[in-house]
Amino acid sequence: MVGAGAVGLLYGGRLQQAGHQVTWVIPAAADEVRRHGIRIDAAGTSTTLEAGVVSEPGAAPKAEVVLVALKSTANDRFAELVGPAVTEGATVALFQNGLGAEDRLRRAVPDCGAIVGALCFVCAHRRAPGHVEHLDYGSVDVAEHGAHVVTAAVRRLAEDLESAGFAATAHPDLGTARWRKLVWNIPYNGLSVLLDASTDELMNDPSSRSLVTTMMSEVVTAGRACGADLDEAFAEGRRDMTLTMTPYAPSMKLDSEAGRPMEIAAIYDAPIDAARRAGAPMPTVEAIRDQLRFVAARR
Repeated sequence: MVGAGAVGLLYGGRLQQAGHQVTWVIPAAADEVRRHGIRIDAAGTSTTLEAGVVSEPGAAPKAEVVLVALKSTANDRFAELVGPAVTEGATVALFQNGLGAEDRLRRAVPDCGAIVGALCFVCAHRRAPGHVEHLDYGSVDVAEHGAHVVTAAVRRLAEDLESAGFAATAHPDLGTARWRKLVWNIPYNGLSVLLDASTDELMNDPSSRSLVTTMMSEVVTAGRACGADLDEAFAEGRRDMTLTMTPYAPSMKLDSEAGRPMEIAAIYDAPIDAARRAGAPMPTVEAIRDQLRFVAARR
């Protein structure tokens, strides 16, 4: 497992609990995680696991499956952080938001086998190094980059995730899976930063809820123009889900508040560029992106 944010800690920890041998590549705070282990808080319970941790990627044993749970702002370090752990023919799964990162990952680790995108629908926060709180959900959509069919690598990863207690769906089309995740990520991440609001606050106010609906419609139209299997009913389902979910501060809001870089390039720039090329620009989404860039530069 490369990366130890909320996603890496939760999914890697649960896989270890399920009996899989997991080595953690954690460039920062490795000693602290090694001493205290990995703590997962969920549903009123707390579990602490001993963790096999290395701080240098080259110190990790070569793995059959490498899970990459880095923020997209670290994608320029793929070769450095992921490459040393990958054996020839290994499956590399990218647990990350946004669009287009698999192409970059393939260039960085050309000798790997399958590259799989993993889209997590989960509410989880990292509370401290090695400590994650799981608030709600946890399902994962998985699809192989460039395959357009459900492959053996995708099925095996889905089975591993299910063994760890997560609902996992194998998809033939990674593009559709990524655009479906963007239907939620694009409105709620950006608006949570700009309006300083959690998901429940965004949905309970008529004005912000209308803005969510407008942005989702633009993403659906753009995704369809880019070949994704999307419709308004899917977007409506995402809104209904958000109405019933545990009140949540999306990752971009937490990053902004902590002074960390926001994933603007992956979640906004890449889809906006793809939509323009497909003849389906997203004017409201672009306006939100521009405001996020102003906030990022100011901070």
